[in-house]
Amino acid sequence: MVFPPLIQFAGFAADGVATVTGIDASGNTVISAPVSQNLFASRVPGPFPSVVAVEALDTHGNVLATERRPGR
Repeated sequence: MVFPPLIQFAGFAADGVATVTGIDASGNTVISAPVSQNLFASRVPGPFPSVVAVEALDTHGNVLATERRPGR
């Protein structure tokens, strides 16, 4: 997953990822975007300062991967 520095929630996702979410320190979803052709982009403007990790979800909502943001 690639995530620009909390300004735009957009990037690339691996095969099998249906949704990418940004979560806060409590595990709550702050922002979410569907994946299409391995790309995701939210229409909601940033920044998203409370996002501490990015999760990749499959079509059933199962977490495939979690990437913590450095320093958060």
